[in-house]
Amino acid sequence: MRKSAELITIALGLIFLMAACHSVPDMDLNLECVHLQPSSTTLDLDSWDSNDNLGRAIHDEVRRMQLRYEIRGSSGGSHFVTGENRPAAHVLMLVPEPVKRAVDLPIPQQGGDVVYLLRNGHWESYPAPLANASSHVVRVRPDTRIDGGFTVDVTGMGIWNHQITIAPR
Repeated sequence: MRKSAELITIALGLIFLMAACHSVPDMDLNLECVHLQPSSTTLDLDSWDSNDNLGRAIHDEVRRMQLRYEIRGSSGGSHFVTGENRPAAHVLMLVPEPVKRAVDLPIPQQGGDVVYLLRNGHWESYPAPLANASSHVVRVRPDTRIDGGFTVDVTGMGIWNHQITIAPR
């Protein structure tokens, strides 16, 4: 009888552990990493994100920044969806230089927007400072196998945790 109780306790523990590992994200998130190269013209996000996947606030913020870059390549985007039709948080990472150090970047709460720009080895947030951060972060790590490359993953998004590797072209 005692062994049966122990087995039931172990089985229930495994079920709860598996349920936690297979959970869905608790927020909707659109994340995009974009490599930039210097340009004589101002960065035009509208022609690149013509479907407005990043939202109007991100487009407006990039326009206000008046950056002299053009898009060299991108991650293709990561989309985390709860299936509950909530407003998504939007994160755009602009990368005009090699990533040399690891950092965790806050993600805004549901419906929030932030642009991160890597400048002189440090990530700057726009608007700054980020108001109302969620419990999630974008974890950025240099990829030692690829010169200037880096990996990005998002913490706490259930089975949707995945890592993307981005290499300069």
